[in-house]
Amino acid sequence: MSAMPTRILVLSTLLLALLLPLGGCAKEQTMPPAAWRSKLRDAIMTEVSTRDLRNEHSRMMQQAVDEGALKGLKQPEVQAALGKARNCSVLDICSDNGFQDDDWYYELGQMGDEDKVKQLPILIIGFGHKGEVVRVFAYTTH
Repeated sequence: MSAMPTRILVLSTLLLALLLPLGGCAKEQTMPPAAWRSKLRDAIMTEVSTRDLRNEHSRMMQQAVDEGALKGLKQPEVQAALGKARNCSVLDICSDNGFQDDDWYYELGQMGDEDKVKQLPILIIGFGHKGEVVRVFAYTTH
């Protein structure tokens, strides 16, 4: 085997080794699920009177969902982590996205007195027959 094909093979292997971490691999979690749940709960309880804060909550919620912050939890664990939810039966966004009436949703934030924020981000959680989280949807505003 000549030196040229060997160099090409070595360079190709090195290039592949450098590019693999950039795509196609699972994302590394930026923080533990319990920390994400704490951030979600804080956002749920916070008064939101600016679009910037609302959009910050929206981005954080999407990242928490993407990183599986609620994966594997049962209904009592979700309630302990995030507080009391509302039933999806009263929110069209739930049924529009395939959730059942007894699934839960949380608005991320409490509306402030000012009229600047019209819509809050919404976290929708679907449960299986045994009460475990089977699906989570982030209705974002950012």
